[in-house]
Amino acid sequence: MDCDFLVFSGHKMLSPLGIGILYGKREILNNMTPFLMGGDMIEYVHEQETTFAPLPNKFEAGTQNAEGAIGLAAAIDYINKIGFEEIEEIEKELTDYAVEKLSKLEFVKMYVTPNKANHSGVISFNIEGVHPHDVASILDSTEVCVRSRKTLCTTTHMISRIRFNM
Repeated sequence: MDCDFLVFSGHKMLSPLGIGILYGKREILNNMTPFLMGGDMIEYVHEQETTFAPLPNKFEAGTQNAEGAIGLAAAIDYINKIGFEEIEEIEKELTDYAVEKLSKLEFVKMYVTPNKANHSGVISFNIEGVHPHDVASILDSTEVCVRSRKTLCTTTHMISRIRFNM
């Protein structure tokens, strides 16, 4: 993959909160100035000048999140042990099952693509006449986990609706 930067949050793959990965091309990182200071990221401090440690220390200010790194490594090992293909197959089966069952309920409005090949494991839906937080509370009491909040891509959803409703 030829990208300048690649970032991901560890919690999206079962690791503890507060840990993730930042990949950057060495040439770009070497030319960047750190935005946080402290710890082992400083090489030398002079009265009028500071030099930074070589990569990766240059961007590792402060106390390292050692327990998060150990948890992230364990999460990666766990996922690799199961295998991405197996996880994808299980997710597909669960998604197909959920979409099939939810589509039979007249009071549920789903926002999913009709093309199963393009569908992810996320199912967006509303229950007509019930506030999303109430739905989440009721489902939570039956040990069904859902999110009931605005998404980070609200604008994209609005643009999609405009395009599809024209």
